Amino acid sequence: NSFCTLLGSTNSLVQQVMAARHVAVFGGNGALGKDVVKAFAAKGWQPYCIDLAANEGATLGSTVIKGGLTIPQTQEVVLADLKKFGNSNVFDAVVNVAGGWAGGDVASPDTAAAAQLMLEQSVYSSVVAAHVAATLSRPNALLVLPGASAALGPTHFMAGYGLAKAAVHQLVKSIAADPKGFPEGGCVLGVLPATLDTPGNRAGMPDADFSSWTPTGVAAEDILLWAREASSRPQSGSLVA
Repeated sequence: NSFCTLLGSTNSLVQQVMAARHVAVFGGNGALGKDVVKAFAAKGWQPYCIDLAANEGATLGSTVIKGGLTIPQTQEVVLADLKKFGNSNVFDAVVNVAGGWAGGDVASPDTAAAAQLMLEQSVYSSVVAAHVAATLSRPNALLVLPGASAALGPTHFMAGYGLAKAAVHQLVKSIAADPKGFPEGGCVLGVLPATLDTPGNRAGMPDADFSSWTPTGVAAEDILLWAREASSRPQSGSLVA
């Protein structure tokens, strides 16, 4: 009957999950996220995408979330969707590359909205990604969160962006400082590219020197290496520029 068919397909999915290496990619349909999904898939991993839209290259599937949700609402949506994999530890890596850029100093009337958007994209997603890594990852798992080199210092001309990225840096340090709630042997890293070469960044900074920017494919390969080879990882808690 239909129930047995559904039960059989669910059990098949759980068995499939347990047999391969898996990565959850928050922001997996963005400019960097697509390259992360592609890089992992090319090495035989099964990527899972969590973003505002699905990524067809994510062979394990996608969770589509709406913009404007709170942290608890976002987490509820993600965890409810991940229940289809059962209660087992699913992921060998959780990579958050969600985010964007917005400028404006505190005198700008647009900075409040920009700050809210930056917090949603970088901080909200990082809190949920960290929870998924802590509760649904296997031993020696990798967690990558999206920082920014600019946020290591003052960011007066992009106040909301710097605020959000500095909060992500704090989260990386906090997780690494008390690993008891993290999978055994797990590692958390913050990635701090100076500027990623994305269509959005080019549109926002048309007069910049694009040749000095980090290609998204290069950043994706770095993350893949850390996931595949634990010996290649910087010390847990590192902010890697």
